[in-house]
Amino acid sequence: MVADPAVLQVLDKGYVRLRDHMGSDLTVVDAARVSFDKQSEWRKVWDAVKEAYIERLGDRDIALLHFLADYEHWSPFSHPHVMLEVKAPVMVVNQWYKHRIGSRFTEAPAVGDETFDDPWNEMSGRYVSEDLEFYQPTVSQWRSAPASRKQGSGEPVGHLTADSAWDLHERNISDCLFRYNWCIDKGIAPEQARLFLPYAAMYTKLMWTPSLYTVMRFLRLREDSHAQWEIREYAHAVRCLVEPLFPESFTAFEEVAHE
Repeated sequence: MVADPAVLQVLDKGYVRLRDHMGSDLTVVDAARVSFDKQSEWRKVWDAVKEAYIERLGDRDIALLHFLADYEHWSPFSHPHVMLEVKAPVMVVNQWYKHRIGSRFTEAPAVGDETFDDPWNEMSGRYVSEDLEFYQPTVSQWRSAPASRKQGSGEPVGHLTADSAWDLHERNISDCLFRYNWCIDKGIAPEQARLFLPYAAMYTKLMWTPSLYTVMRFLRLREDSHAQWEIREYAHAVRCLVEPLFPESFTAFEEVAHE
């Protein structure tokens, strides 16, 4: 089977899939230049490796992207969008959701605020009661409590402790699934039967359609070394799928991030 380049596997059973996208670096430039009733065009340059002409932004347009990022003119970066399908443990999704960024370029709006620029739809445990899956870290991935509260975890625990933790987690999943399935078999609603599940470890699926700006802000927050390891793995997958679509915009944003 040929691997799908639009899908990246994450953790033991998760993934990020690029479902669709709208726009390019040129979209950002044109959104900025509309202030002067101007627009740009791709320029064709010869790529010796590919032995073909490829389309790239002109030097003035690249300079404009860096100007926009340097002076935090973020609205042009919110015109391009990507649609991502994500399968992740609930504990990762809960952190992901907290860092959705609103179109006003401030901190995330309050729940119910309609200024979100990143639609989000998630699989519901009220309706889905089959093919449940759970995150099971490998023995080497069990981590110690941190020395500082600024970190979520420390170094890996010893092999014997990790081995015991893995076994306990495996048995807990099995026991919880037995209770959950008992409830389902007895006709109890899935929305109540799920009370028996180890929810933080359970995989869920979602569709997320953020703007380019939202993606770049998400990566700034979740690729940071202080972020939980599991969500850093998802952030890396998001970057690998999205950055090639907007290479010049990412370069401009990264230079600002590291100043």
